Amino acid sequence: MKAEIKITGANGEISMSRTQKKAQKVNRTEPERTRPNRPAQTAAATLMRRRLGRAIRDLRQQAKINQGQLASKLELGQANVSRYESGQQWVESVERLRDVAQALDVPLWVLFLTAELGAEEFGNVKTIAACVQTVRRLSSADQKRVLAALKRLAK
Repeated sequence: MKAEIKITGANGEISMSRTQKKAQKVNRTEPERTRPNRPAQTAAATLMRRRLGRAIRDLRQQAKINQGQLASKLELGQANVSRYESGQQWVESVERLRDVAQALDVPLWVLFLTAELGAEEFGNVKTIAACVQTVRRLSSADQKRVLAALKRLAK
């Protein structure tokens, strides 16, 4: 059933049916909804987020703790740790990354090195970390000798 609406104004008579009004409401263009400002997700950024997540997972498993235990050390929910490890969420800050490394009982550079090399090289990362810890305990003169020897080996 069509209902005619007639409005008489100073400019003349306007008439419109209810069905025309409904059609006009449906066709009205609304402003486009935009997402909040976020940095563009590049392929490289996504890859790094996933690698870092795998490194956190590998180091956590090596430390023989579960996600819940790591989460409580970081004062986070287990879901946050899960999202870090799956690469769904960035670790928010360098301070948080440092906290993650500390909770896993590794230096921050080991976390990054593990992310760069991948899980298959994890044994080498552990070996490198042990060597660095040993070299740090040496005297300054001995550290220089070790560095010189490494440079000769690299040639």
